[in-house]
Amino acid sequence: YLDRAYMGGGTFGIEAAADFYFGKSVKDLSLAEAAMLAGLFKAPTKYAPHINLPAARARANVVLSNLVDS
Repeated sequence: YLDRAYMGGGTFGIEAAADFYFGKSVKDLSLAEAAMLAGLFKAPTKYAPHINLPAARARANVVLSNLVDS
């Protein structure tokens, strides 16, 4: 699923999204960047940082909050 899911910006898969949004490989992402990508699964267009950075940041915070609560 991680290699096939639509991630916004015409990208499919988490590796392609990491390159598109941050210009780096998944293995080099910060926690904040990884959370932002994880947030894209819910609604890739709505939470795409290149379209709506405030919404992408808010969604990343929800992802991180859910991890803390788990």
